[in-house]
Amino acid sequence: MEKPSQTLARMNDEKNLRFRTAFVIEPLHDLSALLKYADRIEFLSSGYEQVDGLMTVIGKKLEDFDNNLDVLIPVGRVVASLVTGIFLSKIASPVTLGIFRDKDYYFIKLNLNSGNSL
Repeated sequence: MEKPSQTLARMNDEKNLRFRTAFVIEPLHDLSALLKYADRIEFLSSGYEQVDGLMTVIGKKLEDFDNNLDVLIPVGRVVASLVTGIFLSKIASPVTLGIFRDKDYYFIKLNLNSGNSL
């Protein structure tokens, strides 16, 4: 089985790596480096919702998520990330995650149903 670091390298070696939408859990960081990989950025929550409202807000935003076209950027509160993971495990797998490292994004496909990367 391929290790996540190998998947990161392989995906980033692909030419013209481009996503329709980068779904960012919450707006906590400078996302300018993400613009070279995604046509648009969509925030799943503002970061100010109460915990009991997160399910509704995130669930509504994820109705447009397409795991073949979109990427998830996992930044934000742990509870918001958990809610996002619960929704995505039911509607889309595998999911591509964008990880910020060394001033750039790297991407990994994660199978949410088995917990293994592809």
